[in-house]
Amino acid sequence: MARSKTTRLGRPPASSATETRDRIIDVACQVFSEMGYGVTTNKDVANKAGITTGALYYYFDSKLDMYMAVFKHHQDHIDERMTAAMDAENTLAGKIRAVLEVAYEINVEDPNIARFQGTARIDRDRHPELRQVIPNPPGEGASLVPRLVEEFLYRVGRHHVQTVSGAPVRKSRLENEHVTITGMA
Repeated sequence: MARSKTTRLGRPPASSATETRDRIIDVACQVFSEMGYGVTTNKDVANKAGITTGALYYYFDSKLDMYMAVFKHHQDHIDERMTAAMDAENTLAGKIRAVLEVAYEINVEDPNIARFQGTARIDRDRHPELRQVIPNPPGEGASLVPRLVEEFLYRVGRHHVQTVSGAPVRKSRLENEHVTITGMA
């Protein structure tokens, strides 16, 4: 019997293990963002990636492991790009603008990343196993928000007394607001 041309592969012969793993992460991002964590199966991801479910287990021990690989891959990518953009700017307004521009660019380059980030927030709230490995909702507690707040407070709080809406504000109040804002981030 002749072999079907649509036979799924353990790993495409011309690709490396790293390329296959990266392809699985890209496909898993798309599938998780479309279906959510609870409904997605390893078989869904394997089928879409064109590999066997058994081959998928070579790269990831479980669905949770695969989900976290997608999550970490994209968080690292987003943080790296936004940090570089912020570091290239000298003003607070420039830093904020740079972060927003990078967010837009990432979404244009791969809309699945933004969709995944959005569904990750919901998935984390719905699934206890995700809450255990993702302590804060995605995007909250990220290093960028506290950096922007630090920058703002540094610029505003360089002098012992500042004014907010015309009223004098002591440095200690600014420090309290810093704790409040970064705690919410």
